This record gives sequence, C-alpha cells and structure tokens, in this order.
Amino acid sequence: DQGEAVRGAFIFIGEIPRDQWQRERGGKTTTDAAGEFTVEGLPSGESVIAAYSQGYAADSVSINITGGSGHVDLVLSEGASVEGYVTQDGKPISDANIYGSVDSFSVQGKTDDKGYYMIKGLPAGAGSLSSNINNGGQGRSISTQIETEVGMVTESNFDFKSATSSVEGY
Repeated sequence: DQGEAVRGAFIFIGEIPRDQWQRERGGKTTTDAAGEFTVEGLPSGESVIAAYSQGYAADSVSINITGGSGHVDLVLSEGASVEGYVTQDGKPISDANIYGSVDSFSVQGKTDDKGYYMIKGLPAGAGSLSSNINNGGQGRSISTQIETEVGMVTESNFDFKSATSSVEGY
C-alpha cells in the first residue's frame, strides 16, 4: 500500500491456493529483500502470476510472455482484518486456535496470553470464523458468521462457558 517491498512473499504461477497451509508451502519462488523475484521456465503465451504474504491481501495479474521474458508489478495491499478475544467465563484463553474462511480463502491463527487474536490480509466478503479450545482434555468449539471489508477490522469475540452440567445414567 505504501510502495514498500515485501520480503518473502510467495509467488505462484496460476491461482493462489485457498488453503493457508498450501499457500505457505507451495510457491514457485519468494521475493527478495527488494521485493523482486524471477520465475524461469515459463512457456511463451498467457500466464497468471500471483503473490501472497501473510498479513496482506493477495494480488494476481495476467501476463502475455513474448520474446522470452516479461515483467509484472504485483501490489500486496492491506486487505480485510478480523480481531477479537477468546475467553472462558470472561477470563482470557491463551493459545486458542482460530480458524476462518472468507470467500473460500482459509486462514488460521492463535490467541496471545491476553486471549487476543488478529488475522490480516483477508478478502472482502461473507465467511465463517471459529475458535477451538482444549478444556481439560475435551475439545470445544464456537463458530460464527462474519462479513469482512477491505481496509476495515471486523470484531469477533468468543466466550466459552465452563462445563457445569453432568449426566448420569444406567
């Protein structure tokens, strides 16, 4: 957004994978300290070149490669963000898992020692967000629907209630 170089952005040929794990492991190459990259071995003709770096909205461009080389400028922008707290009975939960999906673009994160999380670089649109905690060996989850907007922060908090119920039977 400021024209600053993004070091370590993943460069893809074709569409960017929707899954965060695949995005962070499947790039053709990465950008250097100056934000530059080279991809060799592309055939002449039309290709899609895309870039992704955690915390930024992805960008892609189509390029028609002729004469053996081509040049593209990719701009990674702020994107949308979601933030909030994960608590249990109002007390912060650290290291809680956060999973989200907006427009089939999946993300994940964890809370800090204050129960706070922030996930940046989401596309705009409707999606879902969930938090998972391990409560005494029992996994628990809360999910909610979210709507994100580029340049805006959507707040979504999760408050788990202590399990105070019991079941008896024969």
